[in-house]
Amino acid sequence: MPAPESSTNRESLVDDPAPREFADSLPDTSPYFEAWLDSLRPPAKIVESPAPVSQFNFEGTLHLDGYLTGVVRSQTGTLIISETAELQANIFVATAIVA
Repeated sequence: MPAPESSTNRESLVDDPAPREFADSLPDTSPYFEAWLDSLRPPAKIVESPAPVSQFNFEGTLHLDGYLTGVVRSQTGTLIISETAELQANIFVATAIVA
């Protein structure tokens, strides 16, 4: 059975300047980290002209799951917009169901 360490041995390990010298000798990695982080960011999306405006007229039921810009019209129809749909539109319908 090994002999228990004395408190003076433990204190000398805590007060040892060697770990601090080692940490101070490491290079500064922040420029590399910042460059890596910038490479992960998506580039800014530049829109030179807005998307053309479309007009959708329908009767009955229209179920949208995608992306739509423009105008959606129906005097008697039902528009169903799913959770995955994205709309930038003016909507004029009798009934709209938005998930």
